[in-house]
Amino acid sequence: MRSFARAVVAQAGPATGALLVDLPLHGNSKACRAASLREAASAVAETLARVTSSPVVIIGHSLGGKIALAMLRESAGPPIERVWIVDANPGAVAETRTPVHEMLDTLEALRSDEPFASRTAFIASMRGAGHANRVARWLAKGLEPDPAGPGWRIGWDLAAVRR
Repeated sequence: MRSFARAVVAQAGPATGALLVDLPLHGNSKACRAASLREAASAVAETLARVTSSPVVIIGHSLGGKIALAMLRESAGPPIERVWIVDANPGAVAETRTPVHEMLDTLEALRSDEPFASRTAFIASMRGAGHANRVARWLAKGLEPDPAGPGWRIGWDLAAVRR
């Protein structure tokens, strides 16, 4: 999102700024435990309110899109001038099994006491379980260094991701 934000700010002009927020379970906010979209929307709105009282444009990708919609419903934070939603379904999600469930099942099965020797080893494990190379490579970016020594671990709270 950084490069996208830079492009938007460059087009909008020098009086425009951007604030990129790590959402719950993303980036450096892994300790954040917002239990609902409403709580996450409230946290983002509070952050925006600390930075500005001017009207804002919110660009939400995936979970960020759902949170942006929740902010609109709650009328939280500074006035919202415009919202852009990217790769997020604005409606309810059906309670059926999807490829995301399959991926989470694989990640839970791969989580073990032994770290992966490399990101490449993780990718190979995901590919061996039938997942697309692009998905495996994208997930490998989120692996965390093993604090006990060399190697990589799955650090996501998979139960929270399922919710």
